[in-house]
Amino acid sequence: MNISMLLEMAADGVGDRIAVGTKDGGTTYAGLLERARKAAQYFKTHDVSNVVMIDLNTPVVPLVLYGSALSDRVPEADRRPR
Repeated sequence: MNISMLLEMAADGVGDRIAVGTKDGGTTYAGLLERARKAAQYFKTHDVSNVVMIDLNTPVVPLVLYGSALSDRVPEADRRPR
């Protein structure tokens, strides 16, 4: 299980609810999942090995977080044998 599964569960269960942003202009869970899948496809297509983001608290943060999780890009520290 990874963090992207949480978004998929939320999109399936309450997809029409606002996940990020304001009540009037926010992104729903279903919309966030769709955008995160597009980001994941971009990461895979362009063979992105690391995703780094410096941001404050904007709607882009969960998009990049979920997009990188959906693309199966594992941080270097998590690849080491235990």
